[in-house]
Amino acid sequence: MNQLLKNNKVLFAIIAVILCIGILVVKGPTFGVDFGGGTLFQIHLAEKVTDTAEKEQIRSIIQQRLDFSGTKDSTVQFVGNEFVFAQLAETDPLQVEKLESVLLKQGKFEAVLDGNTIFSGNDFVDISKDPAKGYGVTPSGKFSTWTLPFTLTEQASQKFSQMTFHRCTRTGFDSATGKVTYECDNTFFFLDRPSDSVLIIPKDIYSKDSDKLAAGIQSRNIPAGLKIQEILLNANMPNFILDSNGFSKEQIAQLQSLVQQRKFAIIPSLNDAALKKQLEEIGFTVNEVVTPSDLPFTWFATGLKEVIKLSEDVTNMDVSSLNDPNAKVYSSLLIRGSSGTNADARAELQSLSILLESGSLPVAVDNVSKVTVTAALGKSFLWTVALIGIIAAISVACVLFFRYRVIALVIPMMLTVFAEAILTLGISALFSWPLDLAAIAGIIAAIGYGVDDQIVITDELKKSKGEEEVIGMSLVNRAKRAFFIVIASAATLIAVMLPLLVVGPSSGMARLVGFAFTTIIGVLVGVLITRPAFQEIAKAVIHKAK
Repeated sequence: MNQLLKNNKVLFAIIAVILCIGILVVKGPTFGVDFGGGTLFQIHLAEKVTDTAEKEQIRSIIQQRLDFSGTKDSTVQFVGNEFVFAQLAETDPLQVEKLESVLLKQGKFEAVLDGNTIFSGNDFVDISKDPAKGYGVTPSGKFSTWTLPFTLTEQASQKFSQMTFHRCTRTGFDSATGKVTYECDNTFFFLDRPSDSVLIIPKDIYSKDSDKLAAGIQSRNIPAGLKIQEILLNANMPNFILDSNGFSKEQIAQLQSLVQQRKFAIIPSLNDAALKKQLEEIGFTVNEVVTPSDLPFTWFATGLKEVIKLSEDVTNMDVSSLNDPNAKVYSSLLIRGSSGTNADARAELQSLSILLESGSLPVAVDNVSKVTVTAALGKSFLWTVALIGIIAAISVACVLFFRYRVIALVIPMMLTVFAEAILTLGISALFSWPLDLAAIAGIIAAIGYGVDDQIVITDELKKSKGEEEVIGMSLVNRAKRAFFIVIASAATLIAVMLPLLVVGPSSGMARLVGFAFTTIIGVLVGVLITRPAFQEIAKAVIHKAK
């Protein structure tokens, strides 16, 4: 035993195991959703993405949205050409619901006047969170108003000034203030305005929406006197008012023509199977929109977030020409909104801030599905896996004992198995690699592969004297022969796993990357650390037995 402890290979293996135990004690393993609890979002994009740069842009934007939300340990991976997996350590139902609403949005922000875009989210230089500039939530009667300041690029500021110039009409004179009074045009702020759709509005809903918009909804910051025709004009989307008799012949002809350029038909969620079937027969994919009870369908379905009336100073009503040296160019503007409670207002402000800060996705999101694993269930999975590992180890020990009938050989074999598990776990913890079911399966596979190698080494070393003479090899040479087989086998396994590790995230096999990583680490640990040590121990045991 003392002689073995002085052997460099054995000593190196012992030191490596001690270091990995230290890493596991100090840093601890990083558990994925399967064991630590969390949520896995599967984001399905509306279009296939094949360009590598565009995939990275989408992945980066989704990662930023999760980071801005303050989530912990989030990872985002592209899977195939139309799926993105976002995994994070969050199980609170309210937080998960908020995150889902953020991930569902493409995040395409547009300010529109008379159907023309005056600036978009891509024109923002800065989204300020400075209360001194107006950022925050303030009580406003029975409601809470939120304010988000932002700054436009120089080019966008110039465009905004040009498009809004003199967009006010003089209405009179206020003798109390000594100023001229004006009535100014509305600007419409959209988030994810549908661009590949037609809008179908049943006549009764059209009438109800008109009444709601005319009355205004203070809790939603919808100003009174708003006309539904204004929204439809600025939404810039073909729309059809459907009476109780269904589509007219002219409307059907228009729809049949539009289906060549427009993919989706947006309708209210009315469980109208006949309407849905008719649109699908024309060739549309039907999107049924479930509208909050306090919002008009037309407002919600078009992605309208806010209507802001221009002011006379912004429209430069005090000058006659934009070339006038007194003409002002505004780059710092505000977005305002309101909600029924302070908490809702803060949630809306945070959601919009995240979307504008991260930028818009180049393609729309079709849907988001999720799987949530609680921490308690994760611990249950972990104990189950640990129990399976112990049963497997006992089974391997029994098989090895029945094969060799030498306890002095079986004990080093089992110690090597546990050493490889500790080393693989320690290295995974060092790299903060999340351990999920696939990663644990990789560790078990690597250990099974390691036992196979130990059998190869032991069988080579245990050849009888007659076999030794036939082969013409000494104990040392047979050890070298066994190790050559081990290295060749390891190289083959690593060559198989490397493509999965490298291209797995982009080829639809992201969930198997953990398996490839831990398998490769386990194989390398065996070849470089534990197999050489075991070989020295086995040589000593067999030499003593002979």
